[in-house]
Amino acid sequence: MAIASVWRPITSSTLEELPEEPAVFELANLVRSVLFIGGSPAQGLRTEVSCVLADHRLRSAARYLRFELTGEPAMRAEQILSEYRASHRGEVPPAQGNPAANGATALLRAVETPVRAIGSLAREPRTRIVAPVESTFLRRRSVA
Repeated sequence: MAIASVWRPITSSTLEELPEEPAVFELANLVRSVLFIGGSPAQGLRTEVSCVLADHRLRSAARYLRFELTGEPAMRAEQILSEYRASHRGEVPPAQGNPAANGATALLRAVETPVRAIGSLAREPRTRIVAPVESTFLRRRSVA
């Protein structure tokens, strides 16, 4: 069963309010697609999330967080990760990396890679050609 709490925007005040207790958490992008699932019995939630967000690439992609306090965060994180894989054709979340590795080293394989385009755009890169633009009323307008 997925984490039942609400998504919270990742802000400095949200991070400061996180409890320093063992928990499992999910980080998501702007449309709330899960990027990373984490949980460690060795660290509290606030410390763990801060360590994960220390990487600027994940920090720039992650916009939302939800968590669940638990006595066994590693086992619960593995359960949530298994559910994710079952519903996503065996794939792990994009920033998860190697699921066998620990939190800080498992972060950002997919966040580092460029986003794949759909259909023919993915086949070959396109070059943007910029044609000269004539002046328009808006470009010549000046403010007095």
